[in-house]
Amino acid sequence: MRKSEPALLEGAYIPLNESDANVIAYLRKGKDGTILVVANFSGKPQSVGLDLGSQGFADAKVKALVQNAASVPDGPLKKASLEAYGVYIGRVSE
Repeated sequence: MRKSEPALLEGAYIPLNESDANVIAYLRKGKDGTILVVANFSGKPQSVGLDLGSQGFADAKVKALVQNAASVPDGPLKKASLEAYGVYIGRVSE
């Protein structure tokens, strides 16, 4: 996926929820687009709020590229729900 998505290879790393010990969420923002990555590193289901307004995406929408044991509907982005060890990677747009 890094070869097909330049933001994953060269994009700026923008952490989203640094205080959560179980779920890592971040943006990779490049000149050709922005990718959202959310991963649950715990053995229990987790939910994380994802307000991207402070990152310049007031009306952020996502389209899944890869998801495994994750529930993040395509469209307006509000939160991600992930089962144990779930992963979500999606393209962010306005």
